Amino acid sequence: MVRMRKAKGKQWRKGHSCESNPKTNVHRSKMRRGMITGQQVGPSSSNLTTQALEKHNASHDSPVDSDGDEGMSMKSAGLFSVGGLTDCSNPVFDNVKRFWNAQSSHQKEVCAVLAAVTEVIKSEGGKETETEYFAALMTALESSDNEESMTAITYLLTLVIKSVPESILKTKFSKASQILLTALAGYAGDGGTSLLRSLLYCLSRLLLVQESAVWSESSTMKIYHGLLSFTIHSKPKIRKGAQDAVETLLKKPPNDLDFHPAAGATAKFCVQQIQQHGGSTQSTTTLHVIGLLKEIISLLPIQSVKTVCENLLKLMTLGNVMVTVNSLQVMFKLFTSSPSTASLSVDLNAQIINALYDYQPNVSDVDLSQAWISTMEKAYINLSRNDNKLCTAHLPRCFSSLMSFYLSEHKNLAVSAANSMKELLRGCIEPSIGLIKEEVSRSGAGVNTSAHKIIKCIESGLKYRYHDCWNLILEVITVLFEILGKDCSKLLKKMLVSLCDLHGTYKFQYTKELKRAVGMAIQKMGPRNVLECVPLNLDKPNENCEFPRAWLLPVMKDNIKDTELKYFFDVMLPLAAELRTKGIESSDGCTADPRGPEEAPLVAHAPEDIDAKIPATETEKERQQQHCELLGYDGMKRKNYILLLTSGGAAPESRVIPRIVNFVQGPSHLPGWSGRPNWLHTVKAVARS
Repeated sequence: MVRMRKAKGKQWRKGHSCESNPKTNVHRSKMRRGMITGQQVGPSSSNLTTQALEKHNASHDSPVDSDGDEGMSMKSAGLFSVGGLTDCSNPVFDNVKRFWNAQSSHQKEVCAVLAAVTEVIKSEGGKETETEYFAALMTALESSDNEESMTAITYLLTLVIKSVPESILKTKFSKASQILLTALAGYAGDGGTSLLRSLLYCLSRLLLVQESAVWSESSTMKIYHGLLSFTIHSKPKIRKGAQDAVETLLKKPPNDLDFHPAAGATAKFCVQQIQQHGGSTQSTTTLHVIGLLKEIISLLPIQSVKTVCENLLKLMTLGNVMVTVNSLQVMFKLFTSSPSTASLSVDLNAQIINALYDYQPNVSDVDLSQAWISTMEKAYINLSRNDNKLCTAHLPRCFSSLMSFYLSEHKNLAVSAANSMKELLRGCIEPSIGLIKEEVSRSGAGVNTSAHKIIKCIESGLKYRYHDCWNLILEVITVLFEILGKDCSKLLKKMLVSLCDLHGTYKFQYTKELKRAVGMAIQKMGPRNVLECVPLNLDKPNENCEFPRAWLLPVMKDNIKDTELKYFFDVMLPLAAELRTKGIESSDGCTADPRGPEEAPLVAHAPEDIDAKIPATETEKERQQQHCELLGYDGMKRKNYILLLTSGGAAPESRVIPRIVNFVQGPSHLPGWSGRPNWLHTVKAVARS
């Protein structure tokens, strides 16, 4: 048995457990000595002292104005302590209160500043509003010359400036912005990251609420250029903060304008920096400017976009791979942002596409090639969004250029090219299918149409020189059949023959991908068009008992959809009956493909002509009689011969089955078909399965 040891520790004496004020007061003593907060109670060690505030207030002897009109001064009532931090009742600074026990000197300084400012506001009878804190902190910032104190002050400013009424920010814009700019100029070179980022945020917040009339003044643009200059700062966090501020500003133009009044000045600044630094080996500044352009390119007016793109294209001629890749990424961002025609017109979009062909990289340069492929893909998709006809006319050249990447020794380039082709088919060809269909019908065979050129280009990928990438090309062909198979089946017949011939190629490795492509052709083109191009040849005498296209049977069985019921009965049903008659064993004893009779593609999935009326001619009656006899026999003998759809159509079983029976039976006076009841039983059984 385990013995429970008596716990050690101080215990109450008998009869003293109800004492609420014990003699031990270690923690209270430490609090009085300032040990918990890590700072002695008394005057702050910071340079932001009450004396500094009083020195400033000597020349600004006016109380804090809660309306903000004269709220740039405050008067201290004496010494302050960190313990005064809890006196702050404004919820904006709730997060600061968690710093009370922090070990960081910066967080201690933040607490000290907030305590001092709160004390000053209360001593002046203020209500601790956001406006009062903003005025007091701006006054403290103006009078402070210590970086640590300024960092704490600006941090508190970033918290409170979000809640200051816009009317106050507009009224005090000139004075406040000058204070912030002075601080930025003083610490631009060697200032701390936190200080500069906070100053930039406050300045951007002031600029964000200004009306368009204010932006027409040269002083405002001068302030904005001060913000712009930090977008190419050497420190990444400061640079990112400035770039985010510029992006936020341009995204919210005043007075519901289409573009911000500073958009043109921003583009001009970027162009000047690009022209000044270029794409030389010392191209760090150029890359910083390009980083800014990635975020704001779609926020610029069309003339600025054109100027920026022209300068980026000039940069790409200098041979700096990193600069070229990043320049392409700027255009990629432009096209993917779905810009309005006020930023990127159809003509400018097409001009950029044509210009980019001059910069098509060598397939040996992987990073540059992938950037070029992605940019071209998005450029065409954006062009298609605004002008389908123009995009379709330009598209064959893009497919032709992408084919060269299949020959690269880098497999990922071939994958990128295939993915881009599929996206172009879905993003450009599919929305334009009506125009393509009309164009093909006007030109007869469609030899000179864009669709024919694209199909011919993709079909060239079945040549042996591309055999290492046949699996990727077959994926593209599958998408091609999916999009054009129904409306442009005549243009795809030659490709379909090439595909089926490829199946019998010696040691062909991509059978799965090929069957998927042929299956898609069967779905979209229909079995009639497919079998006209690649007949099964199962009904022809063959001395070797070889049926090289028997592999099509299971593919057809799995993929026939939206076909014609008439074709089903006129062609497929007699073919299945003939296969059954021949049997598995041929006359000379050789064995035929055992899948043939079992997998005969007797499928009428959602037939399009299920409501068609059949003329009651004598010839038609005889054919219907043959159909009924075949179904009457096969329906009972082999149920898998008949897979008549009831689930895929819109009509329920009670309506679909009579329609199918009507189609087969024809006029009610058809003589002597004793198999009808058995066949009906089979159809219903299949329909419910």
